[in-house]
Amino acid sequence: MTNDQTILVTRFNLQDPRWNSASEAEYRDWLDHRIGMFAEYTVRSLRNCREKPDQWLILVSDADRYDLYARLEPLLEGLSFRIHDSRDVSLRNAIVDALDPSLFPMRLRMTRLDSDDLVHRSFFARLGRVEVDDHEAERGLVVSFPGGCNYEVATGAYFYSAYPDNPFLTLIEDVGKPSDVRTVFFRQHHQLMQSGPAVRMERTQWPMWASVIHPQNTENQRLSKMNKFELGPAKRLDRMFGIDADG
Repeated sequence: MTNDQTILVTRFNLQDPRWNSASEAEYRDWLDHRIGMFAEYTVRSLRNCREKPDQWLILVSDADRYDLYARLEPLLEGLSFRIHDSRDVSLRNAIVDALDPSLFPMRLRMTRLDSDDLVHRSFFARLGRVEVDDHEAERGLVVSFPGGCNYEVATGAYFYSAYPDNPFLTLIEDVGKPSDVRTVFFRQHHQLMQSGPAVRMERTQWPMWASVIHPQNTENQRLSKMNKFELGPAKRLDRMFGIDADG
């Protein structure tokens, strides 16, 4: 496979059962806040990366109803991205539908990233240097950077976190046609490395990712209990993750 493509996938506002009992106003408030977090943290983090993915695929739901193309596209100007409305289809099918058929066959490196989290500026450069043999790519290879951190918005502090099954995993696979693609989401991130592919743990000198803890993300709020060892200096980490207000 000579066509090597790195695709970053972010599920932006796909349907979540927790919103079934929420009012329209509550959902719109959440969406407004999530767009703000996306702009303040995740997009800035990607712009800060020395090497970037070939495409950033952003999966949305009800794009027209919530004016998401108009609200998100200006934030992403200059990046290689595609916003894809995936309502009423499976996650895998949404991703496959959004991939350019002309890219096949290819060695696909697909990374997952939540819409309010951060990656280190060297994330994709390091990912691109991972050597993969044909057997691994045929079987599928999960790449993990186990070393990361938790970032608290309220305090601006970073805390050590080692998490091999983190939600920043990459699946590398050789695919001949769109129907061959499994995607990095074919299992939940905490199950992916036990589901059949080969596994590679990459050693790093600094945290390669940061889970952002803020009040609107109830899952990440639980991470606060794990914040035992503070990393620093915070200003240097801000620059590594692209959220330094001074650039």
